[in-house]
Amino acid sequence: MSVEWNSFDFLQYLKMKRIKNEQIQMSMSNYLKRRQYPESSIPGKRNHQYIQEPSELVSQNNVHHLSTINNVLAYSSITGDATACDHQFSQLKQFICDAVEPYRTELHILLFPIFVHVYLEMLYNGHKSPAHKFHARHVTFFREDSENQDILDTLVKLNNREDVLTCKLVAEFRDHKYSLAFTQDTFDYLVRFLKADDNMIMLQIFNKHLKVEVKGDKCPVFECKPQNLQSEINCKSADPHLPALTSANADKSPATDQVTKEMLLECIKSLQVLPPCLPSICFLAIATAHHSLSCASVSDDRKYVAGGFEDSSIRLWTLGASIVRTPPTKMNPSRITLSADSLLYKDKDNVNNHYDDWSAAPDQCVVLRGHSGSIYNMCFLPDPDPVYLLSCSKDTTVRLWNLENCCNTVRYAGHNYPVWDIDVCRVSSMFVSGSCDRTAKLWSTDRIFPVRTFAGHTLDVSRVKFHPNGMYVATGSSDRSVRLWSINDGKCVRLMQGHRGTVLAMAFSPNGQYLATSGDDKKIRIWDLNTGNLFKEFRGHVDTVYSLTFCRDGSMLASGGLDSSIRIWDVRKEGDFSNASLDTTASPEQLACYPTKSTPIHFLNFTSHNLLLGAGPLL
Repeated sequence: MSVEWNSFDFLQYLKMKRIKNEQIQMSMSNYLKRRQYPESSIPGKRNHQYIQEPSELVSQNNVHHLSTINNVLAYSSITGDATACDHQFSQLKQFICDAVEPYRTELHILLFPIFVHVYLEMLYNGHKSPAHKFHARHVTFFREDSENQDILDTLVKLNNREDVLTCKLVAEFRDHKYSLAFTQDTFDYLVRFLKADDNMIMLQIFNKHLKVEVKGDKCPVFECKPQNLQSEINCKSADPHLPALTSANADKSPATDQVTKEMLLECIKSLQVLPPCLPSICFLAIATAHHSLSCASVSDDRKYVAGGFEDSSIRLWTLGASIVRTPPTKMNPSRITLSADSLLYKDKDNVNNHYDDWSAAPDQCVVLRGHSGSIYNMCFLPDPDPVYLLSCSKDTTVRLWNLENCCNTVRYAGHNYPVWDIDVCRVSSMFVSGSCDRTAKLWSTDRIFPVRTFAGHTLDVSRVKFHPNGMYVATGSSDRSVRLWSINDGKCVRLMQGHRGTVLAMAFSPNGQYLATSGDDKKIRIWDLNTGNLFKEFRGHVDTVYSLTFCRDGSMLASGGLDSSIRIWDVRKEGDFSNASLDTTASPEQLACYPTKSTPIHFLNFTSHNLLLGAGPLL
C-alpha cells in the first residue's frame, strides 16, 4: 500500500516539524538560562565569539546609531493560559474604547488582528471550550465590518490544532504579518499602556504577528483663537487685495470646528472624572510653645503670621523680606522719667533731644497687648491696605488691630461670656462672633455694638463661619448641632444634626453649595445646603479636628487637628461606608495623609495657586 503526499501536505509536515524543534530548543534554552549556564553551552548558539573584530564592532555601532526606532517589545513564546488571554484582550479592548480622539480611531483597527490571533493561539494550545467562549463574547464587536466576514466565518469552523494548521486562509493569516500604520503619538500611547500593566500576551502577539509602520507626523493640535483675532482674520479675508479662501477650505471649516469641539468636550469630560492633583503644602511650626499657643492665622497676601497665646498676647511675624516695625515713641519705656530731671538741662530743647535719642528697634516679631484673657481666635480682614486683624478673647471682647502702627483701634463689647470664635465677611465690612453665652452676634467694623444676635443653640457657640455670598452665617455648637442663619432677618433656615461631639471646625465650599463640619467626634461631615441633608462622611482622623478648608475649585478638602496630621479628601469621589462601623477605618475618599512630628494643626487655608498653608505650635 503506497501513501501519496501532495506538496501542500509535505509543506505542512515540514512546518510542524520546524515549529516542534523550535519549541524544544526554546524550552531547553530557557531552562539553561534559569540555571545560569553560560551562553556558550546553550544549544543553537553557534559561532559564539568572545572576541570581536574591530570592523564588526564599528559596523554594529553604526547600525545602532542609524536606527530610527528602537525595539521596545521583547519576544518570547506565547503562553497557553486561556484565562489570561481573555482577560488581557478585554483590558486592551476597554482601553481602546475609552481612549480619546484621535487615538481611539487609529487604535480601533488593532483589535481585529489581535482578536483573531488570540483565538487561534487558544485553539493551537488545546483550549477548545475557552476559545469558543472567547469567540462568542467578542465576535459581535467585529460583525459590522464587511471586510472581516470571510475570516470570521472561517474561525467558527475551527476546533483543534489540526484545523488551525490545515486551513489555508488561517495559515496565510498567520504566516503574513498584519500591516498597521500609526502616528508616533498613537504608537507611544499604546506602548505605554502595554508596558504599564500585565499585558505580556498582547505584547507577544503584537511583536510576532503585527507589522507596525510609525509615521513621523504627530497628532493634530487644535488651537482656539480669541474672538477678536478671528474677526481680524475675517476682515483681512474680505480685503479684495488679499487672496480669497477656496471653497474647499470654506466647506471644510465647519466640520473641522465641530470635530474640534467634540474632542475638547470629550477631553474635558475625561479630566473631570480623574482625581484632583494633590497640593503643595507649606507648614509653619511656631517654636514658642512655652507661651501656650492657642490659635494661629495667616494673612491673605501671605505676608503676616499671627499667633494668639494664653498669656493674652498676640505675636505678629512677617513671612517676606519686610520687617515689622513698632510705632516710634518719644519716651524710653525702660527709663522712669522724673520731673526733677529737667534741672539737669538748662534748655528745654536739650531735654527733648535727650528723650528722643531712644527709638524702637525693628524686630521680626511684634507683641500686641490689650486683651486680659487667653486669645481664642484671630482673623485678618480681606482689605490688605491697611492691614487689620480681629481677635477674640476670654475677656468677652473682640478687638480690631491696625498692623501699620501695631495699635488697638476698636474694642467691641457685647458678649457676657468668653468669645470662642470670629469670622469676617469677604464681600462686606461685617464680621460674626460666637460666645459661651450660647449666642452668635453680627457686627460691623464701624460700630462698637452688635447689629444682630442669633439665638437658638442650647450650649456654647464654638464655631462661626460666613457663607461665600455674605448673606448667611453658619454656627456650630457644643449641643452637637449646626445651624444656618439668614443675616437679613436673623432666622434659622437650616438645622443639621448628626455629630456626637462639639463642632470645632467648619468650612464652606467655594460655590456655597456644601458645608463641611467636624470636631470632637473625629468625623468630617459634608452637608448639602439645598436640602440640609448629609452629603458625605469622612473617617480617618484619630483625634479632634480643629481646621477645615476647601480648595479653590471645591474638589478637595483639607483637614487637620490634634492627631498632628494633614489629610486631603476627594470631595467628588463616590464612597460607601454602609459596611464600615469602625472609626479607625479610613474613608476611600482620602487622597493623602501628611503627618507632622509633634505639631497639632491650628490653621489651614488654600491659596489661589493650590498651595495649602498650615500653622501650629512646635511641641
